[in-house]
Amino acid sequence: MKTVFRLQMLLTVAVLVGVVRSSHGSTAKLNSAVLDKMVGVWDIKVSVHEPKSVQMTGVEEFKWVLGGTYLQGKSLERSDDAEDIFMVSYDEQLGLFRNWVFSKGAQCKELQGKWNEEKQTMVWASSRDADLLFDATWVFHDEKTRAWDLSVTNKDGVVLYRLSGEATLRDPEPEAPVPD
Repeated sequence: MKTVFRLQMLLTVAVLVGVVRSSHGSTAKLNSAVLDKMVGVWDIKVSVHEPKSVQMTGVEEFKWVLGGTYLQGKSLERSDDAEDIFMVSYDEQLGLFRNWVFSKGAQCKELQGKWNEEKQTMVWASSRDADLLFDATWVFHDEKTRAWDLSVTNKDGVVLYRLSGEATLRDPEPEAPVPD
């Protein structure tokens, strides 16, 4: 009896692994169609508008990780010493993009996004059930420039934090020549 149960469990796991592998191809395709626009090293300029006006600069890098399932973004340098890591992917079951933002100090936010192909824009929003509401927009002007804005409000609609930014994609570093 135990052997039959173990075989059933192994078969179930094998089927689930096969389903995950077969769906990964289409997820990766949807991911890359939109999120490839983010891959690379970006010089950023950020303007904080609320709670007080501040200008910041920095560098971010985005690359595919975990077999191309997630786009990982990291702040490499920031004039304000902030540190963020982003994990972005397309969720086929929900039919939308998901963006987890991890910040220094153990803060984590999850945003869900919809892509507008015509406007080359991703609109992000946190769950409306959260205590703090995050709304953001990414706009791709061309393959080397993008802009974004972000606002954080409380449940009463009071704006607690608002910023906007621009990013310019750095040219890739030339590959070293391969010796003969």
